[in-house]
This record gives sequence, C-alpha cells and structure tokens, in this order.
Amino acid sequence: MIRILFVDDQQRELDGIQRMMNWTELGIEIAGAVTNAHAALEIVERESVDIVVTDIIMQNMDGLTLVRELKARFPQIKTICISGFDDFKFVSLAMNNGAAGYVLKPILVNEFKAVLERAMGDILTARSQSKAVFDKSRLAMMCLDAKDWRDGLE
Repeated sequence: MIRILFVDDQQRELDGIQRMMNWTELGIEIAGAVTNAHAALEIVERESVDIVVTDIIMQNMDGLTLVRELKARFPQIKTICISGFDDFKFVSLAMNNGAAGYVLKPILVNEFKAVLERAMGDILTARSQSKAVFDKSRLAMMCLDAKDWRDGLE
C-alpha cells in the first residue's frame, strides 16, 4: 500500500482532494492532510509516507521549500506540487527542486491520477529492486553459513 500526505493551507482544498478519488481502490492510504509544511515534516519524520502532495503557495513555508527539504532529508519520498499558477517558472522550480510532478488547480482527476500512477510506479520499482538486493544478500549469507557448517564437519 502506498501512503500519501496532502499539504495545503486551505482546508477546503484538503477536503476536496481527499474526496476526489477512491484512494483505496488505487492502492493508496491517506497518511494525513495538514495545513502547513511544518506539520507535514513532523508527520514524515514519525510515519511512513511515500508521496507528499503539496500546494506551492502557503504561509510560513512554501511548497517549493517543502519539496527541497523532503528531497534532502527523505529522498525516497515522491513529491507532487499543485498550484493555481500555470507560470512555467513555478513548474520549472518545482521540477528542479525534485518534484515528481506538477498539477494545476482546479485539479483534473485524470491528469492528477496519471501523475500519481507515474510516482507510484517509481516507488514500486524501487521497492522491488530493494527487495531483490535484499534477497540476493540473504541468499549469499545463507550459502556462506552452509559452507561454514559443512567445513565444521570435515
């Protein structure tokens, strides 16, 4: 299950995005919905979160700063920026700071879903690669243990 966190300083926006889709059907569990970036960082520090969807323009800490902070401290987390600004400057800044996607408000469900699915694909690929490395390491350790055990019989 992929865990998602929503960040927007407008509670109405948070409520709307949570009702936008059947998240469970997509294989997504909502880890939370908070109205500021500092609260988002607190959640990410104590809970497992795979994707953070953040508004760009917020008080105290903007979404671009949050994306940068998450990229530096939690590089495995995928971030998606949402904004009412279609200025390429914002898109460019978001992507250059490590965002996995950028979606304009008002959010079109199919567009948002496509960005989410791309981020989810990256996460699932990374998980399977990590599991493969773990399985190979475990197999190597088992082989070494078996060899040591056989050597003790001789």
